[in-house]
Amino acid sequence: YLLEGADDDFGIACLGGECFGEAGHGFLRFSCAEPNDRLEQAIDFIPEAISRTDRIASYLESHPAARLKAPYPAPE
Repeated sequence: YLLEGADDDFGIACLGGECFGEAGHGFLRFSCAEPNDRLEQAIDFIPEAISRTDRIASYLESHPAARLKAPYPAPE
């Protein structure tokens, strides 16, 4: 979602930690192949991107394989 669906012009290359085994569950792994100012832009964009629940729902509807098998547990 962060790369393809969060914004029409801006995307963040990342993978869910699950792609790297069970220990990665609950983490995101980001591509750092950009200059620092672009990385800072991406980090600043994440809260806005994850607050766009309508875009997330639309993305998951058209990309069902991107949906988590189980939700992350809520912090206590």
